[in-house]
Amino acid sequence: MKNTFLLIAFIVLTSCSSFQYYQFKSTISDSTPNSFRYADDTVSVLYEIFGRDGSCKISIRNKLNSLVIVHWDESALIFDGRPFPLWESTSSVQLEGDYYISGQIRESRPTSFLPPNTETHLTFSPRLSARLRDTVEHDSVIVDKFNSSKIYFYNPDYSPLSFNSYITLSIDKESFKKIIEDRFWIYSKSVTLNYPEGYKVNSSLEPFYTKSITEFGGFVGVVVGAGAVWLLVKAATSIEQ
Repeated sequence: MKNTFLLIAFIVLTSCSSFQYYQFKSTISDSTPNSFRYADDTVSVLYEIFGRDGSCKISIRNKLNSLVIVHWDESALIFDGRPFPLWESTSSVQLEGDYYISGQIRESRPTSFLPPNTETHLTFSPRLSARLRDTVEHDSVIVDKFNSSKIYFYNPDYSPLSFNSYITLSIDKESFKKIIEDRFWIYSKSVTLNYPEGYKVNSSLEPFYTKSITEFGGFVGVVVGAGAVWLLVKAATSIEQ
């Protein structure tokens, strides 16, 4: 009976999970869902936002025949006027080209040196889910019957989350520094019971999502908790007898 109760409780609680999938827009026009590519004559920069609670990856490719230096200590994401310094985060940095290097950003080396036709990758977690605003008014909402979901849409000025990115570069050790600035904001939120494995908006990128318990799931959790206590009391009584 105990095992049956626990199995039923697990199945019910699992079915009471709700998922929220977020899609971003940007000032960058070259984009696919949650993937944005900036390009000029010097570099190309790919921004990717993905995973549960929101991780980021920035990939920078040197398009020149000379050295490009990425100054991570002068680069940051800005959330509501507050900076998230890239070089102080626990980030994984990789360099790809004719050779491959991987390692951690250190305070003593807050830069990446990019020889011609090489690319560096910075992966980090700015805890996007913790920065979401819950009280934002949506512009419109539609019901997606095929995916059993509601999709809420937002404009850039009233979004659950927006931020600016600043990346500082210099070319061939010149004193002149170039700053690449872009803006990102959530423009849609899809609320559904569908698990991430069945929700794909970009075949090459895991969606950015959060998970919560529905109101019914919270009620069931209380019932399950009470049932578990009852089982423990009954088991203790049986042992004493």
